Amino acid sequence: MIFKLLFQYRRPTWSVQLKKELKYFGGHPLDQRRLMGNSFIPYNNFNHQVSFAMAWSVYIIKASDERLYTGITTDVQRRFNEHCDPKKGARFFRGRKPVEVVYTESHPNRSSALKREAAIKRLSRGEKIDLIG
Repeated sequence: MIFKLLFQYRRPTWSVQLKKELKYFGGHPLDQRRLMGNSFIPYNNFNHQVSFAMAWSVYIIKASDERLYTGITTDVQRRFNEHCDPKKGARFFRGRKPVEVVYTESHPNRSSALKREAAIKRLSRGEKIDLIG
């Protein structure tokens, strides 16, 4: 009896609120990613085309201690500048400074860029230096 009373007067959970918002705005429950807090972004205002038009690049940066850092991005120059900023850059650059971008490689999508990045990270230092040229 007590158990029933506890759940009878409970505040609506997040999923109940989600169902109410989806019923009001329309949409499918799998579209939860468009809900941010209590606000809802309708489907027609949600921009899906951003990641499809961009080419991805794999890059290698030489650090101040001669180590090599490999990553992916859509804009190599912007990402290099972010690595120079201690708040936005990778943790790798907390004790060292990025010197220059020594290698870039373009890919049509993020998936192929991630696969190539993983392959480069598996290489030894000597093989990476041979890749750079």
